Amino acid sequence: MPVCDSEAYLREAIDSILSQTFTDFEFLIISEHSANAESMRIIESFRDRRIRHLKNARRLGLARSLNRGLKESNGEYIARMDADDVSMQGRLEIQLRFLDEHPDVGVVGSGSIVIDENGAVLSARSEPSSPSLTAWRLLLGDVVAHPSVMVRAKIYRELGGYDPSALHAEDYELWIRATQKTDIVNLPDILIKLREHKTKVSQMHATIQRRNAAAISRRAIESLIGRKISSATHRFLYFHSSVGGKAAFDAAKTFHTMCFQYMERTDSSREDRKLIKNDAAHRLWTLALLCAGSYPFTSIRILLLILRSNPSYLPILLTATMQRAGRRFSRCLRRELTFGGQQLESK
Repeated sequence: MPVCDSEAYLREAIDSILSQTFTDFEFLIISEHSANAESMRIIESFRDRRIRHLKNARRLGLARSLNRGLKESNGEYIARMDADDVSMQGRLEIQLRFLDEHPDVGVVGSGSIVIDENGAVLSARSEPSSPSLTAWRLLLGDVVAHPSVMVRAKIYRELGGYDPSALHAEDYELWIRATQKTDIVNLPDILIKLREHKTKVSQMHATIQRRNAAAISRRAIESLIGRKISSATHRFLYFHSSVGGKAAFDAAKTFHTMCFQYMERTDSSREDRKLIKNDAAHRLWTLALLCAGSYPFTSIRILLLILRSNPSYLPILLTATMQRAGRRFSRCLRRELTFGGQQLESK
């Protein structure tokens, strides 16, 4: 667990690890050189022999601090934790048992609850559990909650740890590399509370994080399909940015190629292939909707692309389209009723 200035939530984070139902672990806390006095006081106030407090002699940053922790650790498995989050009591026990029972899995994450500064629940998150679907989804964004993971130490070391050049996206970059060596699984169990607050790194450095994550995604896609893709294509796929009709259809075709090349290169079960094809179809449908207003012909071409490659998606597509049309009609009706009522009042 790296620590910089998280004193408002630090004690609760440490307590959540020390109160785990599984107790045979070492707890490495790596404090940044610039950590304030209050954070240091909180860490030193604990008298648990499982804690090893590593103090950086100079400012290392998150990735290098994590790499220092990996180098110093002695365990067969390494769990991640952030200083502003909360681990559920059974987290380590559940993840450890899963890794013991699934030697082919090298990284295991979990479902999560998002909480605010005061601990109130904002939302719940669940990520894909199938290794094939997880690796597929990782091509267009991170679907592994970093503070939720437990990783085999040998996998961390085979990968060489975190890449400091992937600033604020070092975990995403690591998962992309990890998919080449091992399976990644997200358990459906909610094992961690992720805290949202104004001083959270992902919020303070959101622009840098998004830019670096997008670059990682683009390289992964190009590696999969064996050629470069245009910035317009990737912007449309990754950010859903507005592009011209031709660029949008080129992006849709690229995504279609990605899907089938991915399935050819991976040993996916029949059920996983169905999940991946349906996920790809749903994403293409989203792209078609983005084009519908300005480029209706492009939108139709994308829909036909979906149906040619995945005819079984037609009932889902029709249902989704009808639901969307129903929501739009409902909004229009409410506006008309509101406007009509205002007109009557004015008369």
